[in-house]
Amino acid sequence: MKKSSVRFKIFLTTAALLTFCAFIIYLSLYMVLPQYYYKYKKNSTSVSVNKLIEECKNESTSNGFLAIDKFVRENNCKKFATNSITSYSTLFCSFRAARK
Repeated sequence: MKKSSVRFKIFLTTAALLTFCAFIIYLSLYMVLPQYYYKYKKNSTSVSVNKLIEECKNESTSNGFLAIDKFVRENNCKKFATNSITSYSTLFCSFRAARK
């Protein structure tokens, strides 16, 4: 069996260490970023919903629908409006993937 050169051994060791470190970094980002994004999106949507409620309190129905449509586009969420027996509407937002 032929002996490998020192340069080749150093190259293999360095390549293995770089690959391992990159794998660990990507794995940690994969685990941490979705949780951070969910919390950020939930908080920003909550603030936006409160602003929308304040905007729609004194608006007419057509202007209210326009404000809700604008909110849906800006916050990338779906709207579900339901009328209950007491005749008020509730806006529920569910997160979805961004469309490009």
